[in-house]
Amino acid sequence: MVITKRPTVIRIYGKVCEESDCKKPLKNSKAWLEKDNGLVIAWPELPSGKYEFIVPAGKYRLCAQKGGEYGPHREPLEEFKQDTEKDICLEKGISM
Repeated sequence: MVITKRPTVIRIYGKVCEESDCKKPLKNSKAWLEKDNGLVIAWPELPSGKYEFIVPAGKYRLCAQKGGEYGPHREPLEEFKQDTEKDICLEKGISM
């Protein structure tokens, strides 16, 4: 009998917020995940401002953008090993 080890699948979820006010999500924002080599998965538009990604455990960079008006906000590359809730706050003038 061969036992195949399945990768751990995790959920990364939260909301995109404007500036430091994370009380309510920023509607019509965008969110995506990157690894060192680029894009992994993206939500092209978040009508509610909330995002959720279901991916294998690993190192990702969580990114968000306010409806194309400003440059993206990019979190540092981080090891995600379990379900994580993390709000991304956007600030005016952030760019790549």
